Amino acid sequence: MRNTGSQWESLRRDLEALATSVAADIRAYPRPITACDAQFNHLLELRRLIPLELQRLEAAAQTPGMTADAFIGSFPFAAEIGVATGSDPPAASVAKATSRA
Repeated sequence: MRNTGSQWESLRRDLEALATSVAADIRAYPRPITACDAQFNHLLELRRLIPLELQRLEAAAQTPGMTADAFIGSFPFAAEIGVATGSDPPAASVAKATSRA
């Protein structure tokens, strides 16, 4: 796949949509029992990691020779944003990912 600015922008939008979805899920989540709710803890971990991945994406997009495909290969949220299969929208993927936690 050719490396294009639109591929990076698409990844950025998907990751930002995942961040928005995680934030909404956390706001709507029933009051958890502290440190005993794996699904809630997974959402908190996603919320912590997504900004770091956005920074990594920005750096990768500016790195000569780096392709979006190479970035996706090292991307821990590929399944959550549907880039591995290209099928799930971010909200559905987050629900699926958090149900596994």
